[in-house]
Amino acid sequence: MAISVITPIYNEPRENLERFCDILAAQNGEFEAIFADASEPKNFDLALHLGEKFPPDKFKILACEKGRGTQLDAGANAAKFEKLLFLHADSKFQSADAVSQADAALDRCEAGCFKLKFDEGGALLNLIALGSNLRVKLRNIAFGDQGIFIKKSLFNALGGFENLAIMEDYKLSMKLKRSGVKFHRLDQNIITSARKFRREGVIKTLVKMQILQYKFRNGASADEIAKSY
Repeated sequence: MAISVITPIYNEPRENLERFCDILAAQNGEFEAIFADASEPKNFDLALHLGEKFPPDKFKILACEKGRGTQLDAGANAAKFEKLLFLHADSKFQSADAVSQADAALDRCEAGCFKLKFDEGGALLNLIALGSNLRVKLRNIAFGDQGIFIKKSLFNALGGFENLAIMEDYKLSMKLKRSGVKFHRLDQNIITSARKFRREGVIKTLVKMQILQYKFRNGASADEIAKSY
């Protein structure tokens, strides 16, 4: 059993990447870490430093064009394993078995995700996390901050992530839904940053996200939505 963990990065602060790599390197199981890097300028010293945290054959950093869909596809194309796990660079786990659980889950399902939790508490953020977790169960829609994992053969058959500035995860979920593939949601928390909610306001951000998703479902372009995001 083995899985390829793919993370897009774009001008991510050094301390954030070091923290994420420390978390990832502490995970159990067999996996490779692939970073699809669209940062400008490229920091080759940082890339070498991050690579020291992993076995030489289990770390790749790819120079990519900016765009999460493009970066994630590049990572998937470079992956040597049949199982793929897409993570954001601000993701954290409560267990050292999280990645191996995603790996094991793909032996009995075709796609899945984790249970979302924010790195800050509060009634509103807890309610938003609950809504995200129910959305997977009730609507079969998952977003990138929930750590989507999928078999590479299915990912390729669906055309991968589209070259979108934003909503690439939503589009992949809709493809899976149309193809009849059900997300398997692990009972394992993935902890994501609430920084956008903190910065812009919880209610305001929630309403804006719902409006943007509605626009995307009804034909608005990802470029148009990215300008409002």
